[in-house]
Amino acid sequence: MSEIALIGKKIGMTREFYKTGRLVPVTVIKMEKARVIQVINEDKRGYKAVQLGFGKIKASKLTKAMKGFYAKKNTEAKKKLKEFRVEDTEQYKEGNEFGLEIFNEVKFVDTTSKTIGKGFAGAMKRHNFGGLRATTVFQSLTDLMVQLVKDKIQVKFLKEKKWLDIWVTG
Repeated sequence: MSEIALIGKKIGMTREFYKTGRLVPVTVIKMEKARVIQVINEDKRGYKAVQLGFGKIKASKLTKAMKGFYAKKNTEAKKKLKEFRVEDTEQYKEGNEFGLEIFNEVKFVDTTSKTIGKGFAGAMKRHNFGGLRATTVFQSLTDLMVQLVKDKIQVKFLKEKKWLDIWVTG
């Protein structure tokens, strides 16, 4: 069962104490059960895989195509679909659910994450700009510099510099 994975949502951080008194920071992740939506055979697509569905979603948020897909599979709608390639599809049946029990024999797990975007903050943090007070017409030079990239003006960052050389091509 180590061929498949689960998707979770980070809830927060906490701490655990060992008997020796050592403090260990711990990330708390909310894990929901995953349902097998589709078993993909090698003759169908050229590889063997299992498609799992995670999370709950309202039916009103689905497109007509996805409503039809879930109706055809006779299962409730899931928020996220993820496909995992497997060696053997015999042990997976459509409708089966998997939870944390797939990690019974596992001592450590690998996790990956995806963060939400922060807008202009990424460019501000990258070049260590503090920003200016937004009380004048010019507002902030840093906002202008970041906006230039979005406006498709040819912009070149100098090596080891956080300021710009701006070339307007016309």
